[in-house]
Amino acid sequence: MTESNRNNQPQPTTALNISNDAVHQRELDLKHIYPAFLLIVLMSVLQMFSDIVSPALEFERTLILQGEVWRLFTAYWVHTNHWHFLGNVAGFVLITMLHYNYSSPQRFAFNLLAGGCLISILILLIFPDMKQFVGLSGWLHAILIWGACIDIQRHMSSGWLILFGIIGKVIWEQIHGMPVDVAIVIDAAVAIDAHLLGVVVGFVLYLTTLVYQKLCSTTPRPKPMLQEQRSSD
Repeated sequence: MTESNRNNQPQPTTALNISNDAVHQRELDLKHIYPAFLLIVLMSVLQMFSDIVSPALEFERTLILQGEVWRLFTAYWVHTNHWHFLGNVAGFVLITMLHYNYSSPQRFAFNLLAGGCLISILILLIFPDMKQFVGLSGWLHAILIWGACIDIQRHMSSGWLILFGIIGKVIWEQIHGMPVDVAIVIDAAVAIDAHLLGVVVGFVLYLTTLVYQKLCSTTPRPKPMLQEQRSSD
């Protein structure tokens, strides 16, 4: 082959393919991350006007039983003070970094609304002495357990570390309670029972993921059209 013929050969497209793959991966990352970003923005706005909005959004047993059911999930979006807010946002960011690729926008919305509502309903049924609470931490326990279970399903040893670490933490809280200093900082008693129920709900959310995966695997996919069929259309 002459030099001119070699020059006329098509050039490799490996670099272009890598670039396209990187762009596609960034798009997927943003798709997974932006729901978490929107939640942080929402909570930030609510925190700026907490004196006005918190009374209408917090978990208030009497008002929920009177029909204000939105409080079942909105209670997680408001906080007692800026330290409470910053602590929960920091935890949420860390959890998002760990497991963001497991959650589509639809799954995130389901975990947020269904998970929060289920924790609140269990509080109504199991802990009648809990009259009020606010804050994201109960729900954070739920999604951390959910993500850890998916880690384990994918044979990642870190999932077991997270799972046993959170369960151990919650058992410790139930036996010893939370340090008084924490209650002073956040200007409220820590809702350790919400943490406990968050662990339970995390397993429930994982079960819903398994059911969804099973349904997707058994749903027949439409067969691709043959070339002759496409040509005749």
